[in-house]
Amino acid sequence: MENSSANSSRTRAAPTRILFVSLWELGWKTWANQLERYSEDFPNLEAVHLRISRPHWMWALSRELRPLGLPLVSSRRSWEWKMKRTVARAISAERFDVVFVSSQILAPALIEPCHDAGTRFAVALDVTGPAYQRDLLHRQISSRKRWDDERRIYDAADLCVTMSSWIADSLHRDFQVPWEQICVSVPAVAINPSPKAKPERKAGHLPRILFCGNDWKRKGGPRLVRWHQELWSQKAELHITSGTAPPLKNLPNVFHHGVIPYDELVNELMPSSDIFCLPTHNDMSPFAVSDAQAAGLATVSSRIGGMSDLVIEGKTGFLLAPNDEDGFKKAITRLIDDSILRDNMGEAAKLHADEKLNASKVFTHLLNRLIALNSLK
Repeated sequence: MENSSANSSRTRAAPTRILFVSLWELGWKTWANQLERYSEDFPNLEAVHLRISRPHWMWALSRELRPLGLPLVSSRRSWEWKMKRTVARAISAERFDVVFVSSQILAPALIEPCHDAGTRFAVALDVTGPAYQRDLLHRQISSRKRWDDERRIYDAADLCVTMSSWIADSLHRDFQVPWEQICVSVPAVAINPSPKAKPERKAGHLPRILFCGNDWKRKGGPRLVRWHQELWSQKAELHITSGTAPPLKNLPNVFHHGVIPYDELVNELMPSSDIFCLPTHNDMSPFAVSDAQAAGLATVSSRIGGMSDLVIEGKTGFLLAPNDEDGFKKAITRLIDDSILRDNMGEAAKLHADEKLNASKVFTHLLNRLIALNSLK
């Protein structure tokens, strides 16, 4: 008969079984793909992944009804119905050590099943209601019930995973979540250990400014085109990737690539560019900025949301207030005119990306934090 010590050792060696429940929309798709990739061969982890997308009936119910401007059923209520009918049943029927939900919109219906099953509960988020209203909309915080709904999620979570230090601060400040229950996992990208050298270009070539953003107006595309035509049309090329930008025909040195595959963007277009500019009016933590830093591009963007985690002000690029048009113009002009500065910032951006935005490092830390929740039982 095996002794109790051997049995105990075998129990400790059993892999932690984690259910990853991921929203399959917008930037969360990238996040879900990364979770799947880096958990695949992770030591001591048995990962089960569920991709959750919004069905047509939810889109229909959440549409605003005119003239009241209110949806038939709130998005929050629709998600609760869907999650109770699907994921909550799986949690009750199977044994999981940890359930990790990305994002918090999926979480409310899973709190009780996790509690009843004795399963550790973790949630990922890129924004909180108070932070969005206070810091991006610049409005006074109101609607206490909305924040109470959020508080219920964070109070139930054994670990809150935030996309930025900005939201980590909000969790602690607005919801009193202890720092030890917060893990910051910034939008990270795969770092190529043997990146291609920048392609050779003819002497006297114009510097290339790159813009990436499907939400053309919100990301600031129209004003970047206007600045370019006013100031730099003969001094720099402007390259645009966007699915919603207008045709932009007959504009000197403006090149519209439309929507291009991700591999082409990060392996061809970004390495052949010199400056990345995203003068966004409203954003949390765009993956495109992390990609630009990893590609070694001096970056000019808005000082909002979690951007300061992605760009080191004055070292890997410049961050300006969203409405500071003069500041944007001066920063970009400076980089166009000073090749040494943009090269130095580009090299600093690569180092920063390898150290802080490297998906291998970021997800190793995150997965270790999730596995450690199992030891709390």
